Amino acid sequence: MSNTPIAALLLIILLLPITILAQKGNSEDKIRLILKDINTKEEIKEIFIEVTLINTEDNEEASFTDYLTTSTLAFNLPEGHDLVIIKADKLTTRGKDYYFYGRLSTPQPMQTAELLMFPVGSAIGTVTDNLKNLVKDAQLKFQCDKDYGDLAPIKTDKFGSFNSKFTPVGKCKIIATYQNTIGIKEVDIKQGELLDIEIVLDKSVTSSASTSALPLIIILFILFIGIFLIYKKFGQETRQETKKGEVKPKKASTQTHPQPKRIHDILNTLNDREKAVIYHLLENRNESTQARIRHHTHIPKTSLSRTLDSLKNKNIINIDSIGKLKKVKLTSWVLEKK
Repeated sequence: MSNTPIAALLLIILLLPITILAQKGNSEDKIRLILKDINTKEEIKEIFIEVTLINTEDNEEASFTDYLTTSTLAFNLPEGHDLVIIKADKLTTRGKDYYFYGRLSTPQPMQTAELLMFPVGSAIGTVTDNLKNLVKDAQLKFQCDKDYGDLAPIKTDKFGSFNSKFTPVGKCKIIATYQNTIGIKEVDIKQGELLDIEIVLDKSVTSSASTSALPLIIILFILFIGIFLIYKKFGQETRQETKKGEVKPKKASTQTHPQPKRIHDILNTLNDREKAVIYHLLENRNESTQARIRHHTHIPKTSLSRTLDSLKNKNIINIDSIGKLKKVKLTSWVLEKK
């Protein structure tokens, strides 16, 4: 009989965590969804998902990712987070596959609800002017037959490239604008596919900028002529004073900025073409594109490809391909401080 109080105490200790978890779960509702294709009504499985839950009152967000082997998605819905975004991607396709945006009504306990997902594809590409110059910060707007998916306006990055991951399937018109130029591309988005696009603006961005800056160029030219004439006159007077007073000119400074130790060691092992590529990257914040490197170093296209492959094999550069664009940057090992 003396063991009865001890057994009761152990039972209370074991049941205490369960009681606490039950109380904590009161502020959340359990959601159990069966994901289906809105067109075929077939269950969606073997898919990677990203879920974002939004509280519309204070804009607070909660998100998680998961890989579903079955079509069932179960999670706790925090109180007030009734707006949901679900993005789905089959790892066997190049592009994205499904998208959902809407409000969830809380099902009854142990009840399972169907969620119809919308099919999407993906589009990547570049924006260039009519001289094939890449254009950064170009505005892109998507006008599609269907109005679901992620259709918010986007901009091109510093390499002139863009990426629209969750684009509705069907016909889409992509409108690119920059300053007073425009380019339009009509495409057909298919589910799970990754479409590579080039949008060409109707004018040269360089020539447009040059025309608008013409008055400034004229002013600078006049100032240059004036400075040149003043310098020429001052130089004649200085040479005359030098002959009379035997004044010796000051010696020009030969100080240069030292390069990082690792860069110096690496350069000693490279040939001339490899060095030219590295110098170009160093002058452009450690990254550039293959087209720019070719333009500035004047290395032939075939030779440049071999040079870049050689540098990549030596772990000196990384090469990332985005459509037809190849980004080149120094590796973290090269830039690491000793």
